[in-house]
Amino acid sequence: MSSRGPFMSRAAWLVLGVSVLAFATVLGVGWLRNHHHVDTTAHVPASAAKAGVELKTLVSMKQEGNGLYDVVANLTVVNSSDAAIYYVGIPCYAPARARFASTLGLPASRTYSPAAAGLRTHVMDYRRSLDEIGSFAQEKGTPSGAATACDESAPPVLPAHQPINYTMTATIGTSNQLSVDPLTTEVVTTLQIGSLAASQPGLPPSPLRVVDTVEARTSLKTLTDLTKPSSANYGEVSRHFDLLMRNAGIAAWVNAQDPSLWGAARLMDPYPTATSWRLEAFNHAWAVPLVVTGTDSTLKQVRIPDEPWKAPLATDAVLPPAAVSTDKVGITTATSTSGTWCCPRAE
Repeated sequence: MSSRGPFMSRAAWLVLGVSVLAFATVLGVGWLRNHHHVDTTAHVPASAAKAGVELKTLVSMKQEGNGLYDVVANLTVVNSSDAAIYYVGIPCYAPARARFASTLGLPASRTYSPAAAGLRTHVMDYRRSLDEIGSFAQEKGTPSGAATACDESAPPVLPAHQPINYTMTATIGTSNQLSVDPLTTEVVTTLQIGSLAASQPGLPPSPLRVVDTVEARTSLKTLTDLTKPSSANYGEVSRHFDLLMRNAGIAAWVNAQDPSLWGAARLMDPYPTATSWRLEAFNHAWAVPLVVTGTDSTLKQVRIPDEPWKAPLATDAVLPPAAVSTDKVGITTATSTSGTWCCPRAE
């Protein structure tokens, strides 16, 4: 009998090693699924310039003490021209606004008539909005660089050669419950350059008209590996749209519509139960919407509009004979560089 103790063969050691490696891999995958990475020190830049206006965006992420994640957009706007430039927005507030935009592409569509293709576009726009939930708000305080005495009654302007810097923040939830998918979402900052028509004597100033747009896009995917399934569910929605368009009555009505008159079109999926969906599509030529409900393979309910929209009758108000009005209306005026801004004031 050998004096040496028990020993393991080379094959046994190999099996043990493979088992340990597999176990470690499982643990590692589990750890990664529950420990997402968010780089709160990184900043992603983007810039754009047009018509003498420069827009710079610096996007980052931060985590609040309660576990919520915020997307932070630091914005800088510079009017590099020698004259003030109007922008369309709120006076004394953020000239450029930030929003979320999904980068997911739409599924291929069958060949449809212009009216049906227009309806499908409105449906997909609604579905896309479900992946873009969240709004940015300017942090407290006026933008640095803005005039200290800002005239809120005057049209909004960008002063010449004066940088305006401010921060906008949007909360997107926790790692387990996000409102957007960072891997397929961009932060889009937009500034609309405006033009103001000359005021007519005795009339209030005309509204600003958009003459150009400056836009910068910044992806979130380099900041984190946090992710969430898409709420748009384009594949299922596309199949349900194809299903309803195979109905002869629906197709005939849809194809006969003016494509420019489509309004809101919501295909809610799932709704009202997990196995069903509902379409509500408004066309301005009709008083009520097209309503269709169905499942993956069958239409359950169809309501095709049959009542044309009629504009309400309107007539000029006239005082009855011998009637006397005792109402008093005062007019307050404020003079600005662009003309006189009038606002009625009841007394």
